[in-house]
Amino acid sequence: MTSSRWILGLMAGVVVLSSARISRAEEDLSSALEEAIALRDPFKRPEGFNVNSAVAVSDLERFPTEQFKLIGVITGASRLRAIVQDPEGKTHFVAERMRIGTRRGVIQRIRSDGVVVREKTVNVLGKEESSDNEIRLPEENRVAGGSSG
Repeated sequence: MTSSRWILGLMAGVVVLSSARISRAEEDLSSALEEAIALRDPFKRPEGFNVNSAVAVSDLERFPTEQFKLIGVITGASRLRAIVQDPEGKTHFVAERMRIGTRRGVIQRIRSDGVVVREKTVNVLGKEESSDNEIRLPEENRVAGGSSG
C-alpha cells in the first residue's frame, strides 16, 4: 500500500507541477500576443521621423509626400523642374535634390510624367530604410506621346 500512496503522491506532484507550467505558459502566450498586437501594421506606411522643433522646416516639408499633387513639368535646356501643389493649395516649383515631405524626402528625379522622391523610414526593427515614392501627373494632364525622361 505504501508504494501505491507514494506513486499517487508522485502523480499529484506532477499534476501540480504541470498545472503551474501551463499557467506560466498561458501568461507567456498572453504577453506575446500583447506584444504582437502592439507591433506596427506591416500594410501601413511607417510614420515619419520626429522633426526637431529647433529646426525650421520649409513649406514642402510640412506635408506627407502622398498629399502633394503634380501640376506640371517644365522642360529646359539644363534640367527639368516640376510644379507641385500642397494640400493647402499653394504651388511650389521644385528641382532635383530639393527636400520634400515629412519623412526627410529628397527629389531624386523629375520625369515628364512624375517626380521620384526618396524617403527615409524606420522599419519594425528600428533600422532606417530608404524607399522611392512617386508623385505622378494625373492622366488628364499628360501630353500624348511624351517621353518619360
